[in-house]
Amino acid sequence: MERKYLILAAMFALLLDCMAEITIQKAPAPPKMDGVIDVGEWAEPLPFTFREIVSLKEAEFPTEVRMQYDDEYIYVALKCTEIISSTNGSVFSQPRYELRFGKLPEVKVLAVSLDGKQRHPMEGWETVGANGTVEARIPLRLLPGFRIYSCNIVRDNGKGGSSMFPIESRNYGDIASLKSIFLGSPEEIAEAEKALADKQVAERKAAAEYYRRFIRKKKADVVGANAKKFAIAPAWKPYRFFSGADFHFMFTPMFGNVAGVEAGSKFVPNGEGTLPLFQGAAYQVHAWYLDRGFRDKKEPLAKLLNDPESNPAGYILKNTGNPISYSTEGHYHTFEYEVSEKKENREEFVSKYGSRLLCVEVNESIGPNGGAPMIFKLAEQPLPKTKKEAYELMRKISFDPARTYIRDWSVFYPELAPFRAPTAATATDHLFLSYGFGMAGQEAGPKTLDMPFSHAISRGAARQYGKPIRYFTTTHDTQLMFPGCEKFARHYTHNTYRMALRPNTRQFSISQRTGGMWSSVQGPNYGVPKEDWRRCFIYNYMAGGNLYYDESGYHFMYANYNWKTIEKEDPLAVNLREPKKYLSDMGEMMADFYERIVCKEDRGVVYAPIALVWDLYHGNFRNYMTIPWGCIPATEGDLMMGGVEDALFPRSERIYYNRGFRTSPYGDIFDVITNDASADFLETYPVLFFCGDVPIDKAFAKRLVAYVRKGGTLVINWKQLEPFSSLFPRGFAGVKVTGERKTARFSYSTFSKKLLTEEQDFCYTGVKLQRGTQVAVLTADQRQDPLVTVSKYGKGKVVLSLPDFLKEQYTTRMLEIFKDLMAELNREVLPLAVEGDVQYLVQRNDKGWVVSLFNNYGSGFSRTWYDPLKKPDPMYDVTVTIKPRFKYEKVREWFTGGKKLTLKVPAGDVRIVEIVKLNAQDSNDEEWTEDSD
Repeated sequence: MERKYLILAAMFALLLDCMAEITIQKAPAPPKMDGVIDVGEWAEPLPFTFREIVSLKEAEFPTEVRMQYDDEYIYVALKCTEIISSTNGSVFSQPRYELRFGKLPEVKVLAVSLDGKQRHPMEGWETVGANGTVEARIPLRLLPGFRIYSCNIVRDNGKGGSSMFPIESRNYGDIASLKSIFLGSPEEIAEAEKALADKQVAERKAAAEYYRRFIRKKKADVVGANAKKFAIAPAWKPYRFFSGADFHFMFTPMFGNVAGVEAGSKFVPNGEGTLPLFQGAAYQVHAWYLDRGFRDKKEPLAKLLNDPESNPAGYILKNTGNPISYSTEGHYHTFEYEVSEKKENREEFVSKYGSRLLCVEVNESIGPNGGAPMIFKLAEQPLPKTKKEAYELMRKISFDPARTYIRDWSVFYPELAPFRAPTAATATDHLFLSYGFGMAGQEAGPKTLDMPFSHAISRGAARQYGKPIRYFTTTHDTQLMFPGCEKFARHYTHNTYRMALRPNTRQFSISQRTGGMWSSVQGPNYGVPKEDWRRCFIYNYMAGGNLYYDESGYHFMYANYNWKTIEKEDPLAVNLREPKKYLSDMGEMMADFYERIVCKEDRGVVYAPIALVWDLYHGNFRNYMTIPWGCIPATEGDLMMGGVEDALFPRSERIYYNRGFRTSPYGDIFDVITNDASADFLETYPVLFFCGDVPIDKAFAKRLVAYVRKGGTLVINWKQLEPFSSLFPRGFAGVKVTGERKTARFSYSTFSKKLLTEEQDFCYTGVKLQRGTQVAVLTADQRQDPLVTVSKYGKGKVVLSLPDFLKEQYTTRMLEIFKDLMAELNREVLPLAVEGDVQYLVQRNDKGWVVSLFNNYGSGFSRTWYDPLKKPDPMYDVTVTIKPRFKYEKVREWFTGGKKLTLKVPAGDVRIVEIVKLNAQDSNDEEWTEDSD
């Protein structure tokens, strides 16, 4: 009976923990931040039992939690009896507390080591502690929400975690574990909300009164002379391979059902029934299908080349002149002795095929499985303390001849050094190209990165260093759930055509990974919807890519049945008859685009007039690491980098794959470059926009001054300029800084003629204007302080913003002032306007201008387990109007032949409009006109 009672009591306690809500009391006085929990200063411990995650057993070492608040802060005291020493490195790599506060879906994660010295984020809150006791003071403005927060607290001792509210998954951030906390009673919260609302109404009323006074203010002109020429620099033109082409689809040759393979035992890359698409393709010679290639110690080159009739890779090498890449099976643990190879074989391969070799490539070189910190630890190096240290350490590791830490075993072979091309599902392009590697590029696709922004990074790096760009696309989907596998299911658009079965056939596979069961399902109607997949490769091409490789493409280019008639056939009869090969619907999509667009149309040059300038040492790998290099505390400048990306390419709940597909309100008109760019290269961009912490030395300052003097526009924040202001000529920024620190919430923009309202007060620095300096944005109050100024310097302009990093303090939320400035830049730097909620690219070709329109809405919604592939809903069709600011001769849409500048882009579809200029051949430089359709 006693045991049964204890079990019931434990279950009841667990139930109470799950259902709990907390009301926090107001502190009579702020507690001292001294690392000592004095009873007289702190409220009583909260009555909750810390439990191990997943198992939900009561934690062996309990954690005591105390909370209280005042009008400015929430105070948290944490204490555990288990004493564990902190280690070096990121706070997330050592024993720590993790505090989660916010309003769903936006929850702020704060982490602090057990000694209170290391924390994330580094700025914005205070911690102090020792020996498992930590006191924290968190500004309420740091937390999303007001007085009512979703909350949980986790303690990780380095071996496992426990939490205040039960967490049933291995994910500390599982939102199901978040419970509500209230700062005060319902009456107190309601009173505070009313007081805040009354204050905001009064402030807005006063701001509106000033707005009426400002409405006649003259609009500031933010761009210099270069922005009005719309010139295409030679450095922007797509890289051209030895083949003469600036673009190749890339496939892996393989028997059975892949690109260029016919029925039977022979490999026939250009035989009867194959497509021009494959005749002009680059081929990936992959270690997986060549007895591991160079990694085989038994005459691998001979195996690579012998018996070409049954070896597709050997056939490609011996019997064609197609470009090739060599893709490795690289791992972080690979040592030289594991890939040892005869010197003669290496030299023979490079001698025979080096002229056709595009790259020795590896994917996700700094990404999953721990990222940069893991690589540093593998190399037995202490974690770096600065971004520059991290950059130099990664360079050293990348060229270690004894071991490959970035999964690129060509480091062992000097003959292959010119072809090294590691890429990652992060933002490593400038990093690797600055080391001297041969190609830029990232993983792209619906389920990976913010695709347009990752292209901006890769394209900017490729242009800056004069290298080609390679993109590889993922085709799996994890959003479509099915019974029993809601958290671990992957749905693949590959392996789908190996069996002659009806298209709705599902294939299951289950594997054990990291302690959990992973399920995947395959079938023609699973994975990424075909419309999204099609937009993906079209976007890669139109955005300037040189190589496009689908990581699963060789599986689904061909089918064992005719996809157009399979629904009317008996699957048993199809299975019993002699096998045939048919081009799949996926293959037809790609072939159609290749034949109609790649072979016949001029995509031109992507016009990206705004360069976002990053620090070369940035370490901004957001896809896998939330802080620079995964081990360096983030600054306000680092938060700006994430904020700019999210503001330029925001997620939308109306886009199914909103992690990868984004629709920018400003168009895809950006490249990312770094602060080591040459003076000549800087001058190819009409606008330079500083993003994040960007160190400026004397040489870089000199290049920037020359850039502006010659007609460029430099957009920079005072926080970015202040540390280096002595390096610039007097009067360069057009203001004299008073140093006075102020706050505001409302501002007036001369650009949009609008009153701009921020969600919370922002901090800014006071200045006095010099003669000739214009005010573009000012505070909407009696002070009328400048917030954005524009000053002329030579033929160019310096646009100086005064609010700190143009964002809310301690967050990645950019101010409305930033968005208003970007909208004005968009209006002034493009030779045309695009009206309509659509993603768009602008290109210049020999005839005129090309506008690529991508409707990311309406594809993939309402999918279910039983009906996984629905057609895009016409309700998401978008009407777009293009308004040229130049005289033009004719208009043609490439897919439909349409001749109008107002057109409909169906949901999930693409339209590409070419606008032929009058006298297009006369000049590459154009003056702005007011002509429009």
